[in-house]
Amino acid sequence: RVVPDPPLRYETVRVYESTSLAAVADCAGASLHEIEELNPAIRKSVTPPTRASVELRLPTGTADRVRECMQSLPTEEKVAWQEYRVVRGDALSTIARRFDTSVSTLEQMNNLKSRRLGVGQTLLVPRTVEARVASHAEARKEPAPPPGDRTAFRYTVRKGDTLSKLSKLFAVSVGEIQEWNRLGSPRSLRAGDALVLYLPEIVAENFGLARDAETGQTYYTVKRGDTLHSIAKRHQVSAEEIARWNGIGIRDTIHPGDRVLVLKGTDL
Repeated sequence: RVVPDPPLRYETVRVYESTSLAAVADCAGASLHEIEELNPAIRKSVTPPTRASVELRLPTGTADRVRECMQSLPTEEKVAWQEYRVVRGDALSTIARRFDTSVSTLEQMNNLKSRRLGVGQTLLVPRTVEARVASHAEARKEPAPPPGDRTAFRYTVRKGDTLSKLSKLFAVSVGEIQEWNRLGSPRSLRAGDALVLYLPEIVAENFGLARDAETGQTYYTVKRGDTLHSIAKRHQVSAEEIARWNGIGIRDTIHPGDRVLVLKGTDL
């Protein structure tokens, strides 16, 4: 005979701004795990900033305490989202890693239709109770300017890639890759991450790439079997962008030997 679980007992409280469940747990005198179990619909342990208010479940006997505590809690300790301004070299994957979230969460919270980011663009990024202002300021530091005589290249990290492997493949140092992409631990590399690399001329030529010395833009020499879509995917842009940058139609045929613009200097 199966004995049913007893009915779940809880109280509720309504919060009116994006709030970390860790802050709620502190106010309730409960563990974060308890609060998360009572609120399985809340993802990433924060209430969504796109909703005016959210009703949270709390352990029995804690609602009044939490309500009073949340009213007196400083905004910087309960608001779980903050603005981040995109700087040169940013990609959604690196921003997601820096703020301990996922690319899909950033896309959803910011209503992004494309993964292309513009310098100066403002994004909502998660901020837990533990993520203080100092760490945010550190994350927003501009990276050191790239070497002026190298060719910019976007590379998508594959399973099994390490900074050491990429360093040898592209003839750049591990430190340079970390600095250009503001990476911390060498183990922070994940499949699907988009990296910006600045390749020495001889390495760029091996990948069919060339840099325009005046504009800093990167061009790719079409090879047999290439299509606008395959080139776009390889260089982390859309086929529509490549077509527009090169003044051609999305359905136009490209031929081996053609030289196409794949990365504009202003988009790094």
